[in-house]
Formats: sequence, C-alpha cells, structure tokens
Amino acid sequence: MMIKNDPKRALRNRIDNDLRYHVPTEGDIISLEAIRDRTRNLAQLIVHIVPMGREQALALSHLEIVMMMANAGITRQSPLPDGRRFDPRKGEFVTPEEEKEAALNPKPEDVEDPELVDGDEEDEDDEDEEEDEAEEESTPAASEAPECSPPQTPKDP
Repeated sequence: MMIKNDPKRALRNRIDNDLRYHVPTEGDIISLEAIRDRTRNLAQLIVHIVPMGREQALALSHLEIVMMMANAGITRQSPLPDGRRFDPRKGEFVTPEEEKEAALNPKPEDVEDPELVDGDEEDEDDEDEEEDEAEEESTPAASEAPECSPPQTPKDP
C-alpha cells in the first residue's frame, strides 16, 4: 500500500527518472539541436568578445551546463517505453490515461491555489490591498530617505 504524499518515495521516483536514459523523441531531437546550435553560437560570440582568462573559461563552462540542463529538461519529459511519464508534482510515474484524467478533473490539491477553485477571488484581493497598505506605512517616503553621495577618490600626493 502506497502512502500518499510520501516525500522519500517521491524523491526516489524523481532520482529514478532523472538518472535513467531518456530516449529522445523526434520532436525532442529537433529541440535538442536548436538548443545546441544556439549554445554553439553564443559560445563562439563569447570566445570572440570576452578576453581569454578565468571569466571566459567560466562563461563557457556555465554555458555547457546550461545546454545540458536544457537538454535534460526536454528529454526527461519523454515517456518511458510503456508510455508512462514522470509527474514531478506527484513524484510518481503516471500513465497517459491518468494524465488526461488529471487534466480534465483537477483535484483541489493539484491546483496551485485551492482557494481559487471555490471561486473566492475577492478575499485574495482584499488581502493584497491590506498587505500593500501595511507596506506603504512601513516604507519611508522618498523625501525621508537619506541622501547618498558618490564615492570619494583619493587625491594624488
């Protein structure tokens, strides 16, 4: 019997999904190539404009990480051979039928703000107005703000 909202199980499922081989679909391949082409162009621009050194090396290294994370984000959404996909909100694998059912009949816990499901939007607006008023009271007016002077440069002896 599975315990609902078991964080350890959800984490194990996420790890299983993140660290397995993801076979890219044809659509994924097009997206991966587009990311790779634009990343290559930006890398070439960095090499052309940024002087050689630590910053250039870090920019290129981080760009490589950006490309890998984008690729992972694309392929991790690809279905398993049996058609199931990983649902990060639930922390488990779901079948296409379960995905369709969840999309057609969202449960309150699947909606980001369950209060909006009940159609109670006015209360949220009232809370925002109260927060804004409280913030205005605690924030000093521009005329009360201290003046800032530019930094002083030392004079030559």
